[in-house]
Amino acid sequence: MFLIKMQIIDSQKSLLKMSAQLDLLLAKINQQYQLDFYQPWRRIDSLNAECITHKGIYVLEIIDKCRFSLTDMNVRFGVSFVERLGDGTFNISKAITLADSALDILNQHDDYGNATIQFNFDTKNSFEKMINESLRMCDFIISRWRKSQADLVSYLLLNYGYMDTFVQKDIAEVLKLSPQNLNQQLKNSGYYNLIRMKRELTVILEQYRRSV
Repeated sequence: MFLIKMQIIDSQKSLLKMSAQLDLLLAKINQQYQLDFYQPWRRIDSLNAECITHKGIYVLEIIDKCRFSLTDMNVRFGVSFVERLGDGTFNISKAITLADSALDILNQHDDYGNATIQFNFDTKNSFEKMINESLRMCDFIISRWRKSQADLVSYLLLNYGYMDTFVQKDIAEVLKLSPQNLNQQLKNSGYYNLIRMKRELTVILEQYRRSV
């Protein structure tokens, strides 16, 4: 299982409005992925929330749906693996510590504010580094988007997740874009490359879960 901890770094909204928006989002995500959670999203305090997923296949998609729903907030995510102990129980306390440590790493080494996700498996090996460096590359691409590109990709991620089988003509009509403009924005944003990278990372995470 994987523990995801979300931390709000700052927001332009008041604490009351921010809390209301966050509660609505977490309830929506909990409903949408209810079969995939061991422990659904729950608020720890006004700036932190955490959840535990059964598998690795939706970890990044859940994170992206959160981050692209909270574009007016600066959010970061620490992710750890929840080990099963010899007696069959799960070492959740260690997973929380590792996720907190992942967030500390982001706060100390944030790649000029671009990095938003850090995995901590307590290994520091090439596997863990490969995942984190791949995610930092994805975040670097996202940081280069124009607003129109960010709005387009946000719409696609929030409505289709990591599926790229949508009909471009239909999306263009909804967003009131010409098919040519939509296609050009998708190419310029690197959308398909980004989605393919995230999907491959989810496969790797699921393979890791099954192997330990």
